[in-house]
Amino acid sequence: MPSRARAATGAEDIGAIFARSGLGRGSGFAVMDLGTDLNRGALLESHRANDQFPPASVVKILTALYTLDALGGDYRFRTRVIMAGGDLVLIGDGDPGLDTDALGDLAGEVARSGQRPRRLWTASGALPAIGMIDRDQPPLAAYNPAISGLNLNYNRARFSWSGGRLRVTAPGERFTAPVTVPRVTPTDRARPRLTTGASGEVWQIPRGDLGGEGSIWLPVRDPAPYAASAFSALLGGAGLGPPAPSGTVPPGTSGSVVAEHLSDTAVDLVRNMLFHSTNLTAEALGLRASQARGAAPGDLARSGAAMRDWARGHLGLERASIVNHSGLTDATRIAPGEMLRVLARAHRPLAGLLRERRIGASPDNPGFLPSRARLLCKTGTLDFVSALAGYLTIGDRRLAFAIFAADPAARSRIPAAERDNPPGAKAWARRAREQEQALLRRWATLYGG
Repeated sequence: MPSRARAATGAEDIGAIFARSGLGRGSGFAVMDLGTDLNRGALLESHRANDQFPPASVVKILTALYTLDALGGDYRFRTRVIMAGGDLVLIGDGDPGLDTDALGDLAGEVARSGQRPRRLWTASGALPAIGMIDRDQPPLAAYNPAISGLNLNYNRARFSWSGGRLRVTAPGERFTAPVTVPRVTPTDRARPRLTTGASGEVWQIPRGDLGGEGSIWLPVRDPAPYAASAFSALLGGAGLGPPAPSGTVPPGTSGSVVAEHLSDTAVDLVRNMLFHSTNLTAEALGLRASQARGAAPGDLARSGAAMRDWARGHLGLERASIVNHSGLTDATRIAPGEMLRVLARAHRPLAGLLRERRIGASPDNPGFLPSRARLLCKTGTLDFVSALAGYLTIGDRRLAFAIFAADPAARSRIPAAERDNPPGAKAWARRAREQEQALLRRWATLYGG
């Protein structure tokens, strides 16, 4: 906007910001001065602060607080390998960060134990089996994984093709395992499709997508057979056969422990989740936190409701509706004003967990950047949904803020065949991000002293 849209302080007028983005009617925000008393900060500005919006991945802030309150920062998931009656059992504990390298190390421990197993079983009941987080996502969306008590590589397999040769692997940095689950077959269909049956998961990929060479991550909908296939190959690489995967057993199956892997601590998992916005980590942590608080949620909606009830009592989140822990849905609703109260109450733990980001330059004045401004925040993005919440520090002044924007009508018009790249979604997201940056520049300039 031209300079006349700025107040004497140099801060851009809110009306001008909305006029440029065109998103004012579908946006809400609230910004608070935290002051010296975190429970009594002064509301500085707001717009539709009491209206409910989908927060997308900003809900991971709640998941982080819920996890640390229920589990403690030192909590670790424990993946074990036991010998039971001459067979090997890989027992998952829901570890969201379990990867091929960890399985490779477990295979090495088994080999060094001197055991020679006949068959391989898995136990994946430590968390409920959930085929995907959100059924409205594109079929190949690897960010929409299954959840299980035995997760591997964020429940993704690497599919690569070259010269007509198709290959599916579970890759790590130190180990790579060829896997037979899932399988991939070329199809004359126009779009990818997953089929399941006695032979397991089979992805049908259009032949036209398989020219030359390339690779993609495939979401795995039944993680235990995938983990069993990878572990069997790694055991074979360690000189043990390999034992044939034979199915699943209850997680309480007893035997002698021959190998064990401990996850990162809960606080490190939370920090990684907030930094990379990993949906599987959020859901696994949220489910385990609900279990630790005495619930036995069979699905994400019930665990999300348990987190909502906890947040009502601990964070003052009175009207929100929460259906999962990752925010990968447009059904969750939170008002900017309520999110602001959460940020005010939880400033001390969140300040050490949120990712630091930069504030972008003004489009009409590229040389203008707020001085002395530090931004710690969590972003959230769905098609026609954008959210940003966190803390803005300018010198000695600390602000908490929440900015939500959504166009539910545009989301409802997305055809099923265009869910992977809806028309207009990228342009809308760009305007929403520019609006967020303009509001941050305004606040840094207006309230920076």
